[in-house]
Amino acid sequence: MLEGMRRTHLPRIHRPLLASISDSNQEAIGMAQILVRGLDEQVKQAPVSRAAANGRSMEAEARAILTEAVESRNVALEVMERVQADDGLDGLVVPERTDDARWADIG
Repeated sequence: MLEGMRRTHLPRIHRPLLASISDSNQEAIGMAQILVRGLDEQVKQAPVSRAAANGRSMEAEARAILTEAVESRNVALEVMERVQADDGLDGLVVPERTDDARWADIG
C-alpha cells in the first residue's frame, strides 16, 4: 500500500512509520539492495528514459530490468508467440528445394 511512495509525499507523522515498515519488510522478506558505482552517464541515462516511457520510477525500472535479465526464457515459446501475434505463417513463402539433402559438416 505504501510501497513506491516517497516519504516526502506523506505527512510528517507517517514518515517514521514508513521507514519502520520498509526496514521490517526487508528483514522479513529478505529483500536485498545493491549499489552500482562507476556507471557511464549514458548507461545511467538509458533506464531513466525507459522509466519515463513506462511511467515508473528509476528504482522500479532498475528492478524490472534486473528481474527480466535473470528470468529464464523459453526461446521457442517466445518465437511461437511472436509468430502467432503476426497472424501465424499465412503468406510465408517457402522456396522449393532444388538440391539434394546432405550431411552438415560441423567438424
